[in-house]
Amino acid sequence: PSDNSLNGKIVRSICQDESGFIWLCTEDGWLNRFNPTSKDTKSYKLAEDLNLHGLVIDGGNMWICSYGKGIWLFDLNKEKVIRHYDLSGNMVTAGIKSRSGQIYAGTTRGLYRYDREKDTFSRIESIGSDFVHSLYQDSNGIIWAGTHGNGIKCLEEDGTLL
Repeated sequence: PSDNSLNGKIVRSICQDESGFIWLCTEDGWLNRFNPTSKDTKSYKLAEDLNLHGLVIDGGNMWICSYGKGIWLFDLNKEKVIRHYDLSGNMVTAGIKSRSGQIYAGTTRGLYRYDREKDTFSRIESIGSDFVHSLYQDSNGIIWAGTHGNGIKCLEEDGTLL
């Protein structure tokens, strides 16, 4: 895409959905969808004063991490927000979907895991209230949490700190 085709100036996260669309979110609150075949771009403004930090594709949905307003669940087919989740402090800096299908969210107040049965996020206590900047799962299934001031924390998917 050209510089003029995207809304937003500070891109924080880029991912690709199962249909091949490239999604980009920006710190100034824009969600952009780029079609690599047609070169068309579509932009979405989910809410005013929104600072988007992360995108996680989850089948036909996308989890959108925001700094200050929690997590938004976006239906990729309907092209709209279908749910909003508040987490402690609502400063969500990163997200991942694990190989087992778990959704994790890193925040300024710790690491959270989504419970699909209860439709809620709960804090993983082994990490405590560390500011989690980045998340990654390696080929052995270990989740790496990059923190602000406390280095790297590694844990099993069940939350056990290594």
